[in-house]
Amino acid sequence: MEDPVNQIRDVVRRITEPRDARTILKHVDQYFAEDATIVHPMLNSPAKAGREGVKAAYKMLRVLTLNNHIDFHAVGFDRIVLRKGQEHQTGLIDLTESLQLRFLPLPTSLNPTLHIRFLVRIDLTKSPSDGLWYITKQEDNLPSDFGSTGIRLLPFDLADVSNTLKWACGMGTLAAGSTLTYLNLLN
Repeated sequence: MEDPVNQIRDVVRRITEPRDARTILKHVDQYFAEDATIVHPMLNSPAKAGREGVKAAYKMLRVLTLNNHIDFHAVGFDRIVLRKGQEHQTGLIDLTESLQLRFLPLPTSLNPTLHIRFLVRIDLTKSPSDGLWYITKQEDNLPSDFGSTGIRLLPFDLADVSNTLKWACGMGTLAAGSTLTYLNLLN
């Protein structure tokens, strides 16, 4: 990439949305460093495998899913830093990936679409040979708040159950914390 700040959305779409795995792998070759790794909730590529491990991960994600689409909520980048004479930058991306599972024995029209929220950290390094930025590490994280993940696995909404339990815990914390403060205890 020449300008990660302005190109990253397009890059993420190019490595996620194409239906043809060969197109995705071509883009992994284009945007990932040779020593790149991926950390994903379902898998971690072996560090020694480098970009080939990232390509294997994207191939398997394509084998398991289809009709992928990315919606961006926020994208941010830290300042560029110089380490050992090489420029580095970190980016954070808040996105939702919509997808269908390929292995369900249903026609596409009946296959439910999952909407999964990811918080993605990418580490980039600028190549001194061609002046382009390459992804050295992609780390996909699900939000720790289950209600924010967007994952719907059961007929009822687990986010509602999670939010109700958290509300009850919040009310208990409010009551206990306020009482302890009022009584001036455990200071």
